[in-house]
Formats: sequence, structure tokens, C-alpha cells
Amino acid sequence: MGIQVAEECANGNKEGLCWIPISQHPVTARRSYSDIGHYADVVDSRPNYHLLVKHQVARELYPEGDTKSGPSTVEVRPLDGSPLFNVSVKNEVILSAGVFGTPAILQRSGVGPAPFLRSAKIPLVLDLPRVGSNLHDHSGPVVIWNCK
Repeated sequence: MGIQVAEECANGNKEGLCWIPISQHPVTARRSYSDIGHYADVVDSRPNYHLLVKHQVARELYPEGDTKSGPSTVEVRPLDGSPLFNVSVKNEVILSAGVFGTPAILQRSGVGPAPFLRSAKIPLVLDLPRVGSNLHDHSGPVVIWNCK
């Protein structure tokens, strides 16, 4: 058919065919979701693991003058309109808000390109020029079939 097949989907070429595996049980063909594949196994063994539904991270707050140890607090926005509240962090924050959400949170936290943060009147915590750059939305038609 003349369609180029990429060995690696993240090769920078926007044209062609790319195979993307999905998480699916090989016998039942049931789709594996986060709660089934990860959360159910983790929740009982990790007392420090908390999942807040219907909440969003507003920003991360860093200790004054210390960017190497990571954020000490996470500011949380309840989606029901309740006031923002802070969650203290002892060890680490795993920030996973997607290709557009993660840079937005980092930039609201003062992590990103200094000129952009200054123009938005956000206090600079860490000048990382590439945060929020080179983001591209893309179409992703999906064709799925079962093979026997």
C-alpha cells in the first residue's frame, strides 16, 4: 500500500503507520484500567497512597529557595467549588496530568521558561525553557480487531 511503518512511534515522523499496544488481558480480552491493573493492588499495601477524585492540582509549592528537593506542598482545587486546600508532601509528588496538563501545572507552579512566567506574573521557581514547548495535538484514528 505504500504506507511507511515506523519502528518507533516517537520517531518525529508524523506520517505513516505506528503500532501502539493496549493493555488487555490475553484470555478474557478485558481492557486493563488503572483501578484493575494498579490501584486495587496498591491501595491496601501503601498507607501513604491517596486518590482524590473530582479534584485537580492547582500548583506545586516549593520551599523558599530550594528547587532540588522538589515540592513540599501541593495546592488542590476541589471541582465542586469548595475552597482550595494544601496537601503536605514528605517524599515525592508523582505528577501525571497528560501532555497538556502537566506543563500547565508546572508553569502555574513557577517551573518553566522564565520570560513566559514573568509575562504571566508568576514568581519564577526554576527556569526550564522547554516546559510547555513543542506540544502538538494529533489525530489518532484507531482500528482494532481480534486475530485468531
